[in-house]
Amino acid sequence: MPMEKVRWIVQSNLGSRRDIEAIADACQKLGLECLQVAVIPFSDALPEVPTDAPAVFYGSANFATNVHRSGRWVPGVFFDEQAFQFTHTLQQYGDECLNSDARVTTMAELAALDLADDVRLFVRPVADLKEFAGTEFSLGEYRSWYARLAGGDFDLGPDTPIIAASIKPIEHEWRLFLVHGRVVAGSHYRSHGELQVSPEIPPEVRVYAEQMAAVWSPSAVFVLDVAQSQGRLCVIEINGFNSSGFYASNIQDIVEAVSEVATHPKPSDPHFVA
Repeated sequence: MPMEKVRWIVQSNLGSRRDIEAIADACQKLGLECLQVAVIPFSDALPEVPTDAPAVFYGSANFATNVHRSGRWVPGVFFDEQAFQFTHTLQQYGDECLNSDARVTTMAELAALDLADDVRLFVRPVADLKEFAGTEFSLGEYRSWYARLAGGDFDLGPDTPIIAASIKPIEHEWRLFLVHGRVVAGSHYRSHGELQVSPEIPPEVRVYAEQMAAVWSPSAVFVLDVAQSQGRLCVIEINGFNSSGFYASNIQDIVEAVSEVATHPKPSDPHFVA
């Protein structure tokens, strides 16, 4: 049976051209409309897209956040700024988090910490707004980077909430796309810190991701990054689907599953309305 009409709106001027074309191809095969739109970088302006049908947006984190804040489309994006904060992930998954020892602080407080420059930490924003990517720094490197940001025109400042955690060894990393608690697609993307992309997902990784989704799902659709660290599986982080990279995931399976949620939401779907 043909799927109920859903409109995909894909940012055309950022990200992988291959992924953009794969979304468009999947929509064509499923009989769905796909609009490609250019988005002005760092702008709050949104495209004039009709609201007469369910809509799913895909693009940069800034684009997805602005769609969410506008509240103009349903579902628009599967995102909630509070639910997707890393502090919430820590509260929900606890010791299952790779960085369960994370300290919540601010950019200024971390720079002023009374520790030697050679101490190494993993640092990332609390919010899932992609202000900067989670990165390993020595404190000396972090302090130099933070000093260069001072006075610049950035979405970062002294009071930006961040987390800092100890460095852990990671053997493998996978990205899983979850829809209503079920893994619909995924990809291996890194081994021992080096990019290594493969569509192979071990069964135990799928089972673990679905177990974590049963503990807590921030949205009907979300992305879970899972690590193998010192022989155990653990949660790296959650991400909003609408601005997450696919790596070697099956994009058609994702488009089909997400479109089904967009057109036939469950009453219990958290944060469904953008």
